[in-house]
Amino acid sequence: MTSNKGHRIIMALLICLVSIWGSNVNAQSSSLSGVSVLGSCSMSFFDNHHFDYGGTFTSPGVITSSRTAGNTGLIYFNTGSSWTNADELQYIDGYVVSSLTSGFTFPIGHNGNYKPLAIAGGTPVTAAYWNGDVASVSGANTNTAIAAISNVDYWEASGSNATTLTLTWDMNSNIGGLTGSNIANLTIVGWNGTNWDVIPSSVDANRLDIYSYNRVFSTTASTLVTGSITATSAVDLNNYQYFSFGSLTLPFTQFISANNGLGIDAVDMFVYPNPATSFEDITIAYHIKEYESADIVIFDMQGQVLYTQALSASMGVDKIDGYQNVKNGNYLVGIVTNKGTKKMMKVVVVE
Repeated sequence: MTSNKGHRIIMALLICLVSIWGSNVNAQSSSLSGVSVLGSCSMSFFDNHHFDYGGTFTSPGVITSSRTAGNTGLIYFNTGSSWTNADELQYIDGYVVSSLTSGFTFPIGHNGNYKPLAIAGGTPVTAAYWNGDVASVSGANTNTAIAAISNVDYWEASGSNATTLTLTWDMNSNIGGLTGSNIANLTIVGWNGTNWDVIPSSVDANRLDIYSYNRVFSTTASTLVTGSITATSAVDLNNYQYFSFGSLTLPFTQFISANNGLGIDAVDMFVYPNPATSFEDITIAYHIKEYESADIVIFDMQGQVLYTQALSASMGVDKIDGYQNVKNGNYLVGIVTNKGTKKMMKVVVVE
């Protein structure tokens, strides 16, 4: 009698063979448990794939693929394919590749957590979800615009084209704890190989329908318990290794509200507080679209430069450091780039 373990090994080997020899087969498919794609192997869907809960293995309904770096297994959804019946009990635990040119929701999860990621065009895209602390694979956050990053959820998404990303959460994501129970603080963040960036994004009024393959939104509102968040413009996946949830610092949340979003203008900024009792109390939150070098500049109302302070990044939250003018009055505080682009705000100093 062949053991369950033997069945699992045989099934995995058959999948590897199918991915090599059966790539032109068009058929509706369905899966029970025990389906696994080995490293350097692949499995392709060309029509509808229906997830089924059943079988005798540990995770009925879950398809797994190798997650070993440099030796991953890949599961392809090719043009014309789709999926049905994915949910918290039946999903793909591993790497999925979508070639669908329209919107697509990846039916992915890990460790019993179903956390789809959705895209809108820009294919092919490869994606996987990880239930864990992204700090284990990335460096520390030094972006002053980001107060905290999730230690529960992160995704990999790679591709040669830009695409719009949507990330999803549930009660296990602890979005309330991450954001101080203020969903306005929530943002998508991306690890660029050196540091974390704020990805311009907005919480979806109605959350992504995680049970549909074609990136549609439900009639259920996003809350701290369940919901989704979508990048406000296409993201160049070449620039990032990992994506997760981040919580904005208070000045940066105020900055986004004051500017009706992030990245609207060539230079966006927010000065807080205003009025201020001194320049040393002032915080500036900012974002520069095409950053090479830039300065914070303080002018008097006649346009005379009183003080300059270099910025070291394209976005962040900086204090004015070193200008101790205590004279009451009106000033112009702004950011001036090396290209001459500027953004100015009137600031009142009152002792």
